[in-house]
Amino acid sequence: MLISADLKCYYCGTVAGEVLADTTRPRHILAFLPAAEPVPETRPARACQRCGGPVYMDEAQTITRHEAALRLRRRQCGQALQRAAAGA
Repeated sequence: MLISADLKCYYCGTVAGEVLADTTRPRHILAFLPAAEPVPETRPARACQRCGGPVYMDEAQTITRHEAALRLRRRQCGQALQRAAAGA
């Protein structure tokens, strides 16, 4: 079974993005969909990009593989459109 959850900061409450994970392998993240463009810093992957605080998964919900694929596809299409608009 797949879950989707917001990745949220304990300190400032910022939502860093969405995590897609498989419940059969709880420590294995299938995908991370950032809420905004990642900040080019040296912060660890499991820290808030804004303040550096620890993050946790919030508002987890089960999703189907089809829903997960649609979210990933939508995200990739959106990024391609942003790159095309920036290059034009």
